[in-house]
Amino acid sequence: MIDIATRQTIDTFTLSEPDRHVRALAYEVDPQHRYMVAVARTATRLADRFEIGQAVFIQYDLKEHKIVRTVPWTSDPEPHYYFVALRFSPDGKLLYVFSNEILVCDAATLRQIQSWDLSLPNEPGLGRFDLGSMDEWNDEPGYFTALFTMEDPVQKRKLLVVGRVNLGERTIDFFPVGPAPERGEASFALSADRKQAYVLVQDTRHDELWTIDIAGRRRERKVEFDGRPRMALRSSSNGKILYIYEAGNTIDLYEAAGFKYLRTITLDTDMMYDTFHVVPPRPQARPPSSPQ
Repeated sequence: MIDIATRQTIDTFTLSEPDRHVRALAYEVDPQHRYMVAVARTATRLADRFEIGQAVFIQYDLKEHKIVRTVPWTSDPEPHYYFVALRFSPDGKLLYVFSNEILVCDAATLRQIQSWDLSLPNEPGLGRFDLGSMDEWNDEPGYFTALFTMEDPVQKRKLLVVGRVNLGERTIDFFPVGPAPERGEASFALSADRKQAYVLVQDTRHDELWTIDIAGRRRERKVEFDGRPRMALRSSSNGKILYIYEAGNTIDLYEAAGFKYLRTITLDTDMMYDTFHVVPPRPQARPPSSPQ
Protein backbone atom coordinates (compact mmCIF):
# COMPACT_ATOMS: atom_id res chain seq x y z
CA MET A 1 0.00 0.00 0.00
CA ILE A 2 1.21 3.47 -0.94
CA ASP A 3 0.61 6.80 0.79
CA ILE A 4 -0.13 9.03 -2.19
CA ALA A 5 0.72 12.28 -0.42
CA THR A 6 4.20 11.19 0.74
CA ARG A 7 4.79 8.60 -2.01
CA GLN A 8 5.95 6.17 0.65
CA THR A 9 5.21 2.45 0.96
CA ILE A 10 3.32 1.91 4.20
CA ASP A 11 2.55 -1.81 3.97
CA THR A 12 3.33 -4.87 1.85
CA PHE A 13 2.07 -8.43 1.77
CA THR A 14 2.00 -11.45 -0.51
CA LEU A 15 -0.45 -14.26 -1.09
CA SER A 16 2.20 -16.50 -2.63
CA GLU A 17 4.53 -19.06 -1.05
CA PRO A 18 7.88 -20.45 -2.28
CA ASP A 19 6.30 -23.27 -4.31
CA ARG A 20 2.85 -21.77 -4.75
CA HIS A 21 2.29 -18.66 -6.86
CA VAL A 22 -1.04 -16.79 -6.56
CA ARG A 23 -1.91 -14.70 -9.59
CA ALA A 24 -4.67 -12.13 -9.03
CA LEU A 25 -6.89 -11.67 -12.07
CA ALA A 26 -8.71 -8.76 -10.40
CA TYR A 27 -8.91 -7.21 -6.95
CA GLU A 28 -10.72 -4.48 -5.01
CA VAL A 29 -10.56 -3.04 -1.48
CA ASP A 30 -13.78 -2.45 0.47
CA PRO A 31 -14.85 1.16 1.25
CA GLN A 32 -13.66 0.85 4.87
CA HIS A 33 -10.19 -0.31 3.70
CA ARG A 34 -10.33 -3.35 5.96
CA TYR A 35 -10.56 -6.19 3.44
CA MET A 36 -9.34 -6.90 -0.05
CA VAL A 37 -11.18 -9.31 -2.32
CA ALA A 38 -9.32 -10.88 -5.24
CA VAL A 39 -10.20 -13.31 -7.99
CA ALA A 40 -7.13 -15.48 -8.40
CA ARG A 41 -5.60 -18.70 -9.66
CA THR A 42 -2.75 -20.61 -8.09
CA ALA A 43 0.16 -22.35 -9.78
CA THR A 44 1.78 -24.99 -7.56
CA ARG A 45 5.24 -26.22 -8.51
CA LEU A 46 5.50 -30.01 -8.31
CA ALA A 47 8.47 -32.23 -9.05
CA ASP A 48 7.65 -32.62 -12.74
CA ARG A 49 5.09 -29.95 -13.57
CA PHE A 50 3.08 -26.94 -12.49
CA GLU A 51 -0.44 -27.64 -11.28
CA ILE A 52 -2.88 -24.81 -12.15
CA GLY A 53 -5.72 -24.43 -9.69
CA GLN A 54 -9.31 -23.39 -10.28
CA ALA A 55 -10.30 -19.72 -10.03
CA VAL A 56 -11.35 -18.65 -6.53
CA PHE A 57 -12.42 -15.58 -4.59
CA ILE A 58 -9.97 -14.68 -1.80
CA GLN A 59 -10.96 -12.36 1.04
CA TYR A 60 -7.87 -10.94 2.75
CA ASP A 61 -7.77 -9.02 6.03
CA LEU A 62 -5.45 -6.06 5.41
CA LYS A 63 -4.93 -5.33 9.11
CA GLU A 64 -4.45 -8.87 10.37
CA HIS A 65 -2.55 -9.94 7.21
CA LYS A 66 -4.38 -13.21 6.79
CA ILE A 67 -6.82 -14.87 4.41
CA VAL A 68 -10.32 -14.81 5.90
CA ARG A 69 -12.01 -17.11 3.41
CA THR A 70 -11.64 -18.68 -0.01
CA VAL A 71 -14.73 -19.31 -2.16
CA PRO A 72 -14.68 -21.21 -5.50
CA TRP A 73 -15.69 -19.42 -8.68
CA THR A 74 -18.91 -21.14 -9.78
CA SER A 75 -20.15 -19.01 -12.67
CA ASP A 76 -19.68 -19.97 -16.31
CA PRO A 77 -17.37 -19.17 -18.05
CA GLU A 78 -14.32 -19.04 -15.80
CA PRO A 79 -12.63 -15.64 -15.49
CA HIS A 80 -9.67 -14.52 -17.58
CA TYR A 81 -7.12 -11.76 -17.06
CA TYR A 82 -8.38 -8.37 -18.39
CA PHE A 83 -11.95 -9.75 -18.61
CA VAL A 84 -13.04 -9.58 -14.97
CA ALA A 85 -13.38 -6.62 -12.59
CA LEU A 86 -14.59 -6.17 -9.00
CA ARG A 87 -16.44 -3.22 -7.44
CA PHE A 88 -18.01 -2.77 -4.00
CA SER A 89 -21.33 -1.04 -3.40
CA PRO A 90 -21.02 2.33 -1.60
CA ASP A 91 -21.97 0.77 1.76
CA GLY A 92 -19.60 -2.16 1.28
CA LYS A 93 -22.35 -4.77 1.67
CA LEU A 94 -22.38 -5.96 -1.94
CA LEU A 95 -19.62 -6.98 -4.32
CA TYR A 96 -20.24 -6.60 -8.05
CA VAL A 97 -18.26 -8.97 -10.26
CA PHE A 98 -18.01 -7.91 -13.91
CA SER A 99 -17.45 -10.89 -16.15
CA ASN A 100 -19.65 -12.38 -18.89
CA GLU A 101 -22.45 -10.86 -16.81
CA ILE A 102 -22.58 -8.84 -13.59
CA LEU A 103 -22.67 -11.11 -10.54
CA VAL A 104 -23.93 -9.60 -7.30
CA CYS A 105 -22.35 -11.19 -4.23
CA ASP A 106 -22.74 -10.76 -0.50
CA ALA A 107 -19.50 -8.98 0.44
CA ALA A 108 -19.29 -10.74 3.82
CA THR A 109 -19.63 -14.33 2.54
CA LEU A 110 -18.70 -13.85 -1.16
CA ARG A 111 -21.73 -15.93 -2.10
CA GLN A 112 -23.66 -14.98 -5.23
CA ILE A 113 -27.15 -13.63 -4.51
CA GLN A 114 -28.12 -12.14 -7.90
CA SER A 115 -26.91 -11.78 -11.47
CA TRP A 116 -27.52 -9.29 -14.27
CA ASP A 117 -26.94 -10.22 -17.90
CA LEU A 118 -26.02 -6.92 -19.55
CA SER A 119 -25.96 -8.56 -22.98
CA LEU A 120 -29.76 -8.90 -22.94
CA PRO A 121 -31.70 -6.12 -24.73
CA ASN A 122 -32.26 -3.12 -22.48
CA GLU A 123 -35.56 -2.30 -24.20
CA PRO A 124 -37.92 -4.26 -26.49
CA GLY A 125 -36.82 -4.09 -30.12
CA LEU A 126 -33.15 -3.40 -29.37
CA GLY A 127 -30.25 -5.71 -30.05
CA ARG A 128 -27.98 -7.15 -27.38
CA PHE A 129 -25.55 -5.02 -25.37
CA ASP A 130 -21.90 -6.02 -24.92
CA LEU A 131 -19.90 -4.25 -22.24
CA GLY A 132 -16.67 -2.72 -23.52
CA SER A 133 -14.26 -0.19 -22.04
CA MET A 134 -15.46 1.31 -18.75
CA ASP A 135 -14.35 4.30 -16.67
CA GLU A 136 -16.04 4.70 -13.31
CA TRP A 137 -13.32 6.65 -11.47
CA ASN A 138 -15.15 9.97 -11.89
CA ASP A 139 -18.65 8.58 -11.40
CA GLU A 140 -20.80 8.76 -8.30
CA PRO A 141 -20.69 5.71 -6.01
CA GLY A 142 -23.01 3.00 -7.26
CA TYR A 143 -22.75 4.11 -10.90
CA PHE A 144 -20.35 3.57 -13.75
CA THR A 145 -20.17 4.94 -17.28
CA ALA A 146 -18.98 2.64 -20.03
CA LEU A 147 -18.78 2.01 -23.72
CA PHE A 148 -21.06 -0.71 -25.08
CA THR A 149 -21.42 -2.38 -28.45
CA MET A 150 -25.02 -2.74 -29.60
CA GLU A 151 -26.17 -4.52 -32.72
CA ASP A 152 -28.91 -2.89 -34.75
CA PRO A 153 -31.45 -5.75 -35.15
CA VAL A 154 -32.80 -4.30 -38.42
CA GLN A 155 -29.68 -3.33 -40.39
CA LYS A 156 -27.35 -5.72 -38.51
CA ARG A 157 -24.85 -2.92 -37.83
CA LYS A 158 -22.74 -2.71 -34.70
CA LEU A 159 -22.88 0.64 -32.93
CA LEU A 160 -20.84 2.15 -30.12
CA VAL A 161 -23.11 3.23 -27.27
CA VAL A 162 -22.27 5.31 -24.18
CA GLY A 163 -24.23 4.05 -21.20
CA ARG A 164 -24.43 5.06 -17.55
CA VAL A 165 -25.23 2.06 -15.38
CA ASN A 166 -27.10 2.29 -12.09
CA LEU A 167 -25.93 -0.80 -10.22
CA GLY A 168 -28.54 -0.52 -7.47
CA GLU A 169 -31.50 -0.23 -9.84
CA ARG A 170 -29.93 -2.40 -12.56
CA THR A 171 -30.75 0.11 -15.32
CA ILE A 172 -28.79 1.67 -18.20
CA ASP A 173 -29.27 5.20 -19.54
CA PHE A 174 -27.63 5.14 -22.97
CA PHE A 175 -27.25 6.83 -26.37
CA PRO A 176 -25.41 5.81 -29.58
CA VAL A 177 -22.33 7.77 -30.69
CA GLY A 178 -21.23 6.08 -33.92
CA PRO A 179 -20.33 2.85 -35.71
CA ALA A 180 -18.17 0.29 -33.94
CA PRO A 181 -14.75 -0.42 -35.50
CA GLU A 182 -14.85 -3.51 -37.68
CA ARG A 183 -11.54 -5.03 -36.60
CA GLY A 184 -10.07 -2.71 -33.98
CA GLU A 185 -10.81 -1.69 -30.42
CA ALA A 186 -12.17 1.31 -28.55
CA SER A 187 -11.08 2.84 -25.25
CA PHE A 188 -13.26 5.12 -23.12
CA ALA A 189 -12.54 7.90 -20.61
CA LEU A 190 -14.89 10.18 -18.65
CA SER A 191 -13.93 13.74 -17.65
CA ALA A 192 -13.80 14.70 -13.98
CA ASP A 193 -16.95 16.85 -14.21
CA ARG A 194 -18.79 14.09 -16.13
CA LYS A 195 -19.84 16.61 -18.79
CA GLN A 196 -17.66 15.14 -21.51
CA ALA A 197 -16.27 11.75 -22.44
CA TYR A 198 -13.68 10.58 -24.93
CA VAL A 199 -13.57 7.52 -27.15
CA LEU A 200 -10.32 6.32 -28.67
CA VAL A 201 -11.20 4.26 -31.76
CA GLN A 202 -8.47 2.02 -33.11
CA ASP A 203 -8.94 0.37 -36.47
CA THR A 204 -6.40 -1.00 -38.93
CA ARG A 205 -3.97 1.91 -39.51
CA HIS A 206 -6.74 4.36 -38.72
CA ASP A 207 -7.01 5.96 -35.28
CA GLU A 208 -9.56 8.53 -34.16
CA LEU A 209 -10.44 10.41 -30.97
CA TRP A 210 -14.11 11.23 -30.45
CA THR A 211 -15.27 13.91 -28.01
CA ILE A 212 -18.70 13.13 -26.53
CA ASP A 213 -21.11 15.70 -25.11
CA ILE A 214 -22.70 13.75 -22.25
CA ALA A 215 -25.47 16.27 -21.51
CA GLY A 216 -26.29 16.70 -25.21
CA ARG A 217 -26.07 12.94 -25.77
CA ARG A 218 -24.10 13.30 -28.99
CA ARG A 219 -20.64 13.12 -30.54
CA GLU A 220 -19.18 16.64 -30.71
CA ARG A 221 -16.15 16.12 -32.92
CA LYS A 222 -13.79 13.56 -34.39
CA VAL A 223 -10.01 13.94 -34.80
CA GLU A 224 -7.81 11.55 -36.78
CA PHE A 225 -4.22 11.00 -35.60
CA ASP A 226 -1.28 8.64 -35.92
CA GLY A 227 -1.45 6.27 -32.98
CA ARG A 228 0.49 3.18 -31.98
CA PRO A 229 -0.32 -0.53 -32.04
CA ARG A 230 -1.96 -0.70 -28.61
CA MET A 231 -3.49 2.25 -26.78
CA ALA A 232 -5.64 3.11 -23.77
CA LEU A 233 -7.06 6.42 -22.63
CA ARG A 234 -7.30 8.37 -19.36
CA SER A 235 -8.52 11.88 -18.51
CA SER A 236 -6.58 14.07 -16.06
CA SER A 237 -8.03 15.06 -12.68
CA ASN A 238 -8.74 18.60 -13.91
CA GLY A 239 -10.12 17.43 -17.27
CA LYS A 240 -7.66 19.47 -19.33
CA ILE A 241 -5.25 16.69 -20.35
CA LEU A 242 -5.74 13.32 -22.04
CA TYR A 243 -3.21 10.55 -21.47
CA ILE A 244 -2.59 7.87 -24.11
CA TYR A 245 -0.62 4.91 -22.82
CA GLU A 246 -0.43 1.08 -22.78
CA ALA A 247 2.01 -1.64 -23.72
CA GLY A 248 5.24 0.31 -23.38
CA ASN A 249 7.19 2.80 -21.32
CA THR A 250 5.72 6.05 -22.65
CA ILE A 251 2.67 8.20 -21.87
CA ASP A 252 1.59 10.76 -24.49
CA LEU A 253 -0.09 13.94 -23.25
CA TYR A 254 -2.69 15.79 -25.36
CA GLU A 255 -4.88 18.80 -24.72
CA ALA A 256 -8.45 17.67 -24.18
CA ALA A 257 -9.73 20.75 -26.05
CA GLY A 258 -8.66 20.27 -29.66
CA PHE A 259 -6.47 17.21 -29.01
CA LYS A 260 -3.16 19.05 -29.48
CA TYR A 261 -0.05 16.96 -28.73
CA LEU A 262 1.91 18.36 -25.76
CA ARG A 263 4.71 15.98 -24.77
CA THR A 264 5.68 12.41 -23.95
CA ILE A 265 6.65 11.02 -20.56
CA THR A 266 9.23 8.23 -20.81
CA LEU A 267 9.48 5.76 -17.92
CA ASP A 268 12.37 3.54 -16.90
CA THR A 269 10.52 0.34 -17.77
CA ASP A 270 7.35 -0.93 -19.42
CA MET A 271 4.08 -0.46 -17.55
CA MET A 272 2.11 -3.51 -16.52
CA TYR A 273 -1.55 -3.62 -17.52
CA ASP A 274 -4.00 -1.78 -15.28
CA THR A 275 -1.25 0.06 -13.37
CA PHE A 276 -1.78 3.61 -14.66
CA HIS A 277 -4.41 5.50 -12.67
CA VAL A 278 -5.23 9.19 -12.27
CA VAL A 279 -5.55 10.11 -8.60
CA PRO A 280 -7.95 12.97 -7.82
CA PRO A 281 -6.55 15.86 -5.78
CA ARG A 282 -7.16 15.81 -2.07
CA PRO A 283 -9.71 18.35 -0.83
CA GLN A 284 -8.17 21.47 0.64
CA ALA A 285 -8.37 21.68 4.41
CA ARG A 286 -10.48 24.55 5.64
CA PRO A 287 -8.61 27.18 7.67
CA PRO A 288 -9.56 27.26 11.36
CA SER A 289 -12.33 29.71 12.09
CA SER A 290 -11.42 32.75 14.09
CA PRO A 291 -12.82 32.91 17.61
CA GLN A 292 -15.93 34.99 18.02
